[in-house]
Amino acid sequence: MTEISREVESTAVADIVLLLCEDAKRLEAVKPAFSSPQYEVEQASDLKAASALGKKKIIDLVVCIAPFDGHDLAERTAAIARDPNLGRASAVHILAVGEKPEQAAVPRSRRDSLAFLPPDSGNAELLVKVSTLLRMRKLQADQRRADADLNSSNLRLRDLTSRFQRELAEAKEIQKAILPRTLPKSPACVFAAAYIPVDTVGGDLYDVWQISESKFGMLIADVTGHGLPAAFIGAMTKMALSYAKPESPAKMLEDINEGLSKIIPDGRFVTAAAATFNTADGKFHAACAGHPPPILLHANAEIELPELRGLPLGVSTGVKYDSYSTTLDPGAAALLVTDGVYRDHKSTTGVFPESRIGDFIHPDYSRLDALTNLV
Repeated sequence: MTEISREVESTAVADIVLLLCEDAKRLEAVKPAFSSPQYEVEQASDLKAASALGKKKIIDLVVCIAPFDGHDLAERTAAIARDPNLGRASAVHILAVGEKPEQAAVPRSRRDSLAFLPPDSGNAELLVKVSTLLRMRKLQADQRRADADLNSSNLRLRDLTSRFQRELAEAKEIQKAILPRTLPKSPACVFAAAYIPVDTVGGDLYDVWQISESKFGMLIADVTGHGLPAAFIGAMTKMALSYAKPESPAKMLEDINEGLSKIIPDGRFVTAAAATFNTADGKFHAACAGHPPPILLHANAEIELPELRGLPLGVSTGVKYDSYSTTLDPGAAALLVTDGVYRDHKSTTGVFPESRIGDFIHPDYSRLDALTNLV
């Protein structure tokens, strides 16, 4: 319920005032004070009749005028407070001669909803007390509704958060499933990989697979953005890869691009680098789709960064990609990375920390210091 609707509700509904008095003359003297349409007046001469009225209607305020059932002030306040049909109402007690407010049995929780007037009080003073208590009652009711709405919203938020966390954990497991569980093994070379997403799930993916007895294929890709949308597009990219022909890295990228361009959402794209390596003759072929090229560390410690250009995947159909080839002699290494390595794994001295590079290439390779010339 909005604040406006609460205000309308508060002003549109008349307040029900119960006049509780056994003295008909005093009762008639008080009644004119409640002639306004904002009040609906009920009256009773004893507690039993008052409780019966309270069972039929929600009483907003009780005006208890002494004397009443022969009870003193403490007994009157306690009896009204205990009654299940009247106990929630605010109350104004017009005292008998000689009575004092401190004689009342007032629970701490009820002090803000009770008021006491001397026996000679006029109707103007009574109306001030009544309007104050009723206004306070409305404010308290609004506060209770607001608290209930807030608690309900918090419960829904906790439920949504818990559900999102469960779904995110499931998405993480699904993303793990599209990454290779093991890498191919060959007596002629060693494959190694590390995957550290920025979020719980991300848009980076890679794959290494065996094409023939001596030929292996590699792909690394980076989807724009982070989180679940990027992870979903990463899964689409992996699916498109499964249909790509492994004739060459350029052909693989062309096939993936054709598949993605028809289904990828507007404004999204994927950068990728593909490569093949033949252990029989050391031939290494590569192609890039808007992605950083492979970093080649030759056996003579020469570092090579091929100049490969190509439109990212999913931007347009009919795209052709440049192809690069070289020979990797024994002792050489090829490193395929996402942009995260260039950006996040850079030390303050402008070099790659060896402890991080060791996660990405063969640990037995001894010339890691040569990579410091890259940045």
